[in-house]
Amino acid sequence: MAISDAAVGNLAGVGGRFVALLIDGIILGVIGGVIGAIFGQSPGEAGAGSGITLIIHAIYFIALVSQWGTTLGGRVMGLKIVDANGNMPSVGTAAIRWLMSLVSSAVIALGYLWALWDRNKQTWHDKVANTLVVKA
Repeated sequence: MAISDAAVGNLAGVGGRFVALLIDGIILGVIGGVIGAIFGQSPGEAGAGSGITLIIHAIYFIALVSQWGTTLGGRVMGLKIVDANGNMPSVGTAAIRWLMSLVSSAVIALGYLWALWDRNKQTWHDKVANTLVVKA
């Protein structure tokens, strides 16, 4: 992806991205806990509530990224996700990014850690979706 000098100077730091992800995780964890309680599941137990929680995670990330260009955690941290042209990602791009984020986290979070040494601070899901995280 060709990235302009302005975008490179505006890339979000890994620390801010981590805090945003932590905020999103807390929000989604509370929602998942409530759904699990409704279905009578213990924390970590698989069941109908787990499937519903996964769907809510997908909707949360795909809808917010494609409509706002960020998540609630990203808003708090002043971050924005943009496509290769500097625009908000489409629903399709946001969906690809979310799906690949599952892979990024599955391999001991290596896909997320990739941003630590990548020159454009991109995770695996950023690379696959052709997105960047910048300061809003």
